[in-house]
Amino acid sequence: MLRPLAYKLHPAPPDVSSVETTCTIRTVCHSADEFHIRAHLIAMLEKMTAVLQSVSSADVENSDEVQVTAEVRVMGRPDRPDAEFERIVSELSMEPGITAVSWAAVSVSAE
Repeated sequence: MLRPLAYKLHPAPPDVSSVETTCTIRTVCHSADEFHIRAHLIAMLEKMTAVLQSVSSADVENSDEVQVTAEVRVMGRPDRPDAEFERIVSELSMEPGITAVSWAAVSVSAE
């Protein structure tokens, strides 16, 4: 009798398999290292349970650096995949030529 009211007050959490998180990884590196960094980033992302949406490069204004950005979609996790992305960022930060690296969860959605 009170169950319908309880469901309205505390709806069930979304099904884990229907949760999608979109994240970006941004690196800034010297122009000469761009192709190596792109290839290394793609190789690391292939080891994850994620779908690579895009990889782009853009020159950093007034410098000889390039920003390489990867957009990644992770399915089936209700939380952000912090540990996997932190591992990638930590590994990239040790690469010669990298001057900055970061990641961020851009959006989380349940279907």
